[in-house]
Amino acid sequence: MSNNKLTEKQKQFCEEYIVDLNATQSAIRAGYSERTAHSIGNENLIKPEIQNYIQELKKKRAKELKITQLDVLKELYNWAFSDITQTIGLTPFEIEQLPDDVKRLITKYKKTTRRLGEEMTEETIELHFVSKEKAMEMIARHIGFYEKDNDQKKSQINLNQLDEKTLMQIWNARNED
Repeated sequence: MSNNKLTEKQKQFCEEYIVDLNATQSAIRAGYSERTAHSIGNENLIKPEIQNYIQELKKKRAKELKITQLDVLKELYNWAFSDITQTIGLTPFEIEQLPDDVKRLITKYKKTTRRLGEEMTEETIELHFVSKEKAMEMIARHIGFYEKDNDQKKSQINLNQLDEKTLMQIWNARNED
């Protein structure tokens, strides 16, 4: 591993970072001051040797889990293009009999029994499912659909680097529209 250039605190930061991908909390758990954790966390993520070590840790974790990017994309595809209408009106037993790929879509199961009279009851089942929109967004990000947008953002003018005359010209042109 190329982590021999890192301090023990930086290594700990990397190991904490892959837990939840939260730079500030990772810095705190690694022993950095809470007051400076936000800036230290962001600074750490910019350092190439830290980025490399984080990538090594992620690859090691994926290998241990025996999971590939393709596995994740297939599951996201299942989320995005699943037909949850096949779960409408099912009994608890029928829900248990659903194929695993359909059951994995369910994030919440709530069974409610309501009395309608002395001897009558009504049972309802409420199911919540994974977000199709989130799955599509994650697939699009992985495939690179947003790269064009990111390139456009990078090419935007940095107003802090413009002189006062140029800023005034931009301001006047904007106000003429």
